[in-house]
Amino acid sequence: LAEHGVAALFTAPTAIRAIRQQDPGAALGKQYSLTRFKTLFVAGERCDVETLEWSKNVFRVPVLDHWWQTGIKP
Repeated sequence: LAEHGVAALFTAPTAIRAIRQQDPGAALGKQYSLTRFKTLFVAGERCDVETLEWSKNVFRVPVLDHWWQTGIKP
């Protein structure tokens, strides 16, 4: 995120849970500047409240849990 100046990220809640499991205090993430990061979108599955709140506290940006379609099949 920091290296590429990412402003918004779409990811599955499972990815956030995996990060939280490995680094619950976000010690690794605190080593990087996320000043350009503005919004986190979690998609593809329901996001539990604990993961949603952890993400808000760690990233300090709005975290939007949405149920929009994430892919299509022709």
